[in-house]
Amino acid sequence: MIKPTDEIGVVKFFNCDSEKALKLYNDNFFKIAFSDPPYGIGMSKPAGNSQKYSKKKLIDSNWDSEAMSKEFFIEQKRVSKDQIIWGANHFIDNLPEPRKAAGWLIWDKRENFIPERTYADAEMAWTSIKTPIRVFRFFWDGFMQKIKEKRIHPTQKPVSLYEWKLIKFCKKGDLILDPFGGSFSSAIACHNLGYELHIFERDEVIYKDGLRRFKEHVAQQTLF
Repeated sequence: MIKPTDEIGVVKFFNCDSEKALKLYNDNFFKIAFSDPPYGIGMSKPAGNSQKYSKKKLIDSNWDSEAMSKEFFIEQKRVSKDQIIWGANHFIDNLPEPRKAAGWLIWDKRENFIPERTYADAEMAWTSIKTPIRVFRFFWDGFMQKIKEKRIHPTQKPVSLYEWKLIKFCKKGDLILDPFGGSFSSAIACHNLGYELHIFERDEVIYKDGLRRFKEHVAQQTLF
């Protein structure tokens, strides 16, 4: 285990590469990993919704050109008792054996409100948790959102999605891992519901944006 870059309430923030950092943790250190890794589908390219984000000086401007390696997912499995891995349908061959999911989660982003777009109508998550297929319906299309959030990342997921996962699959006292912090939506959800979290983001620009978003949320809660 390593020293966090920042620590606020129940959340420990790490501005480093989780692929290297996880090697320093003991087996089954975390109860569950909420993992939203690069899908390897080119979302880092300056097109469409991601164009404004691509102008930032990131450490790796091609962060979504390839999916994470099998070695990473083996390490993630070692340090966490259970995993929820978004986008695994894009890189199922990279998951360690047995690849057969105990369950699948679906995030329906359209809710039949709008016609089909270029991007997918839904996203899928592989999980080691034995469960029937579960669907979370939450409208999310660029600036159009069921609950308005500040967008700071091209693959940002809503806080409500993480809160749904915490309520449905976790219990108080569980330690949560997020190896790919991104917009830090998971940190806001854990703060809201009182779950301890270790969250990693290797890119300094993204890390600072995410931490600023988290602090603004905490400040607003304190104000009201």
